[in-house]
Amino acid sequence: MGKSKSPKAEAPAEAISLPLAFVGAEGTPVLHANIFVLQQLQGDFILTIGQAAPLLVGDVEEQRKQAQQLGTIPVTTIARVVVSRERLSEIIDILQMGLKESGESKEGG
Repeated sequence: MGKSKSPKAEAPAEAISLPLAFVGAEGTPVLHANIFVLQQLQGDFILTIGQAAPLLVGDVEEQRKQAQQLGTIPVTTIARVVVSRERLSEIIDILQMGLKESGESKEGG
């Protein structure tokens, strides 16, 4: 019987790293977002980001009456993005890191 050779594992291809350049970011409006909806679609997630700003004027009682008459609060959709579970985890990590760093900078003065 001859010697059997086990297949050699191929070395992983060397990763190529290039800097990112956001094209047109300066011209994209920066909008206030205060509504977030996350929906699961098979293995991915749809993140809908919106802005709700009902215009209520007057004193508290007048605002209460206006709110009751609205029935619903209109939400302007700012963006809808589909992300994988892995990318969603990255987004969560980035947001938590930014929040932590923001808190540290406030404490540092």
